[in-house]
Amino acid sequence: MRRVSVLAMSLWMSVIPAAAERLPVRTYSTADGLAQDTVNRVVQDSLGFLWFCTDGGLSRYDGYRFTNFTKSDGLPSNQVVDLLEARDHTYWIATSAGLSHLDPAASPESGAGAGALDRIVTIPLGETDGENQVLSLAEEPDSAIMAGTVSGLFRLARNGTGWRADKIETTIPPALLEGVQFNRLVADGQGGFWWATRRAGLYHRGRDGLVSHLRATADTPSANIRGLSAEPDGTVWAAPRDGLIHVTRDGSSSELR
Repeated sequence: MRRVSVLAMSLWMSVIPAAAERLPVRTYSTADGLAQDTVNRVVQDSLGFLWFCTDGGLSRYDGYRFTNFTKSDGLPSNQVVDLLEARDHTYWIATSAGLSHLDPAASPESGAGAGALDRIVTIPLGETDGENQVLSLAEEPDSAIMAGTVSGLFRLARNGTGWRADKIETTIPPALLEGVQFNRLVADGQGGFWWATRRAGLYHRGRDGLVSHLRATADTPSANIRGLSAEPDGTVWAAPRDGLIHVTRDGSSSELR
């Protein structure tokens, strides 16, 4: 998991043609209202708000001030590692102690308070601490939510008025399962997903459920994939500890060091 100890944001004030132009930079910290100075992930939602997943809670920035969400607001832990805005414009929050769902359009008192941001419900995934230590989130085409944890991959689907969590068979060899973490989940744009793991390398699950595997050797730098990005053309960039892996649409891969 990549962490940034101090949040630095580049603010584009104007464009002035000049050689070696220095861009204006302002640093934000807890002194400005940020929940904590260790930022694990930054996400911009469809409304333009910036969300910061920190070790001290979840911070939302509207361009003027921060609004923070912590355990006192219903989160199971203040260590927030990922955020997903679903297609229905609700938010899924991955923490070190559970997965939470925030519905801005619902109020715990009235059930329909427009703009309310205090509707946070935590949904258990498994029975162990590792199964509820969530690292990454993604949404499937049918609006089901994928959650990668320290101890497995889960799929959440609507079950009446609630959610049902099912653990997904990943085809990871038993010899590699112990200690595997699902660091990142990225949709491939065709109904499938890429999984970046710790110890087991890079996996792809197609829309038909077929799973393919790259970098199977355990405890090597290439088996620990920490970053993942899918391009519109279907290619994928993966970031292990020892360089970059580029995967083309036909499944072939190359390493850049």
